[in-house]
Amino acid sequence: MRNRDLSSELSRLRDLISRTSLATDNIELQGHWGQYLCVRAAGFVENGLQTIYSEYAVNSSSRPVARYVSRRLETVFNPNAQRFIDVAGSFNPTWREELEEYFRRDDGSRKEALDSIMNNRNQIAHGRSVGITVHRVREYIERCVEVLEFIEDQCEGHVS
Repeated sequence: MRNRDLSSELSRLRDLISRTSLATDNIELQGHWGQYLCVRAAGFVENGLQTIYSEYAVNSSSRPVARYVSRRLETVFNPNAQRFIDVAGSFNPTWREELEEYFRRDDGSRKEALDSIMNNRNQIAHGRSVGITVHRVREYIERCVEVLEFIEDQCEGHVS
């Protein structure tokens, strides 16, 4: 992650994951950690989408346009893979196609990671029981970081 704030947020998230090993003997606590980390991971992904595209708008457009784009992106909640594709396409139809291809290239594991993180967060927020584990959240985060870095690369290559 090139964005300093996102990189710092990712470091804190990874640090939290590493600390969960202190509670390996308590299965119930591990389950709670998995849920908590899922919610934090979903927030990170949501922030990532908003931050990367807002930064792109600031670097490639006038101040009023950038402010408008940033405010519109603040209304994007629970962005699953399709929402990522839709937002990319709003900026550039080619980005949409490239992101769709990027999701297909790895047999869908990146798409699954995004969709699962957001779906599980919604389930957790509504008090439903989910079977998300710390290990699974760790895997999902790494796939989501790949997607965010791909989007960073798209935006960096197209700054006016």
